Amino acid sequence: LFLGRHGRWGRLVEALHLKTKLLAEAVNAVRGVVSKTGRPLLNLTDESFRVELWEAGVGLPRLWTSRVRLVDPGTAHEMVVGEIRERCFVSPDGIGRGVYRPELATEGSRGRCDLRIRSVDESDPAGLVVEATFRTGERTPSGGSELVELRVPLDEKRVLLHGRLREEQALGPGEMRFRSLPVRVDGTLASALKAAEGVPMRDVAFEVVPLASTPCDLHALGVLGVRTLLVDGQNTLAVALDELMSLARQAETEREQDGSISLEDSFEKAFFNDARWAGSIGPQRLVVEDVPSVQALDMIPPEIWVRVLATVSRMLMGVSDASLCRDVGDTKGLSPHVVFDETASALADLLVRTRSLIVVDWRHNREVHAVVRSFREGMERTDDAGIPTLR
Repeated sequence: LFLGRHGRWGRLVEALHLKTKLLAEAVNAVRGVVSKTGRPLLNLTDESFRVELWEAGVGLPRLWTSRVRLVDPGTAHEMVVGEIRERCFVSPDGIGRGVYRPELATEGSRGRCDLRIRSVDESDPAGLVVEATFRTGERTPSGGSELVELRVPLDEKRVLLHGRLREEQALGPGEMRFRSLPVRVDGTLASALKAAEGVPMRDVAFEVVPLASTPCDLHALGVLGVRTLLVDGQNTLAVALDELMSLARQAETEREQDGSISLEDSFEKAFFNDARWAGSIGPQRLVVEDVPSVQALDMIPPEIWVRVLATVSRMLMGVSDASLCRDVGDTKGLSPHVVFDETASALADLLVRTRSLIVVDWRHNREVHAVVRSFREGMERTDDAGIPTLR
């Protein structure tokens, strides 16, 4: 380490920079593979990466030569749904593994529903578009990227429809609107669909099809960031992840209460409003040695640490309104690799900021701050003259 001779402060500052560098390299490694292949990985864990140490140059500590390499290309296979060929990806091993797996509230959800076909639109050159009213007691998504597969019985045949559900105000309790992707059928089935308009259908089989993509990989990288930055000999990954999610939701509450507050300011306000956050996910978690949380925040500028927490929390899918992706297929209609761009940019900015801690004499500034803070905390006024004194 460059700053090892400076003791605890030097180790903490340099650990923050090097760990941020490792996370940034992991994100860019995954982005590079996705950009080349056009598909997600869907099974990222810490075992998907290797850290290589190269021969150190003159005056360069060996840890500064580290490089993260992706060694597992993933198991995702592409599927095409509907006549407009909407892409989705599946994995024989399932989506995600262990704690790196994102929340899939509707994965494998299936059941029976009541269906009323409202209209069959034949004007789309790609095929028929069916709009219907959908009602079920099962848990189903609405407004997300998931597709719903319906097996609609028509006379002695069944028509397979894929579409999305959305909630509308002018619907009865528990009802949602279903709109299908264009589907090509022969003339007989087209006529049967038209004839079924307005006819109530019961016990129609349906299944939710999650359109998994790179948001799953971004979430796994966020969990990897938690493990890299917030897990030490006392904090487990499960505890650190749970604490960061709770902080992100508390920051969301701060933004709801004050619409003018920025993302970083909401995290800073939430972080310092409750002392438990500094104890559970403060910068002392960067190293194994026992560093008091208050002292760690004197060594690492709080504004930088709050940015670190905000950046990692936004990678976690659907945790708050600030999350970059709300569900497993939320690519915003863009190329799969674009999902990583905002995180890569934020981490690059953090690397510039953390590098300044190494090349600028922040230690002197923080020592002065610690003395001033100790004076303020220990100050009291005498009854007669009101002169500040130390306890």
